[in-house]
Amino acid sequence: LFRSRLSAGETNVIKTIVGEHQIQATSLDGQAKWQGTVTADSSAQTIVKIPLSAMLAFWADPDTGLTWARKDNGSDATWSQANEYCRNLKLGGRSGWRLPTIEELWFIFDQTKAGQQGLHPKGGIRLSWPGVWSSTQGNNSEEKWAFSFYNGSRGSSEIGPSHINRALCVRGSGE
Repeated sequence: LFRSRLSAGETNVIKTIVGEHQIQATSLDGQAKWQGTVTADSSAQTIVKIPLSAMLAFWADPDTGLTWARKDNGSDATWSQANEYCRNLKLGGRSGWRLPTIEELWFIFDQTKAGQQGLHPKGGIRLSWPGVWSSTQGNNSEEKWAFSFYNGSRGSSEIGPSHINRALCVRGSGE
């Protein structure tokens, strides 16, 4: 059994015997866990990259400095329900979440995949539905903009019970 503490970007070389080895990693806060099996042979060095950041409950966008929930709320929500969901969210020990603006949603749409089948958010964000509510005022006071991660379009939607989308929460880096 070998234990080591590494910071992001650091590496550690471990000498092992030939054979199969199980590797486990856990973030210091215990939120992210990874496990894998590596086969070592005598002919080559084996490099294992442990993707702990991809397993965190949130993603920090390096371009905007915003922190995004790694997944949406997972069910139909009116705008008011989506807004309340984000305000009450506690994720990775963090609070202060909110619905994003329509522009913030546009910035995390992966335009390189537009036209391809599926939903295209950046940062490994998983969505259960293409449409996501924003905090941005729609065409009138009874509407908010919603964003589609299927094709990058936006539409002004009524905030009442007949219109549903998902809540994808965001927070500023200093919040």
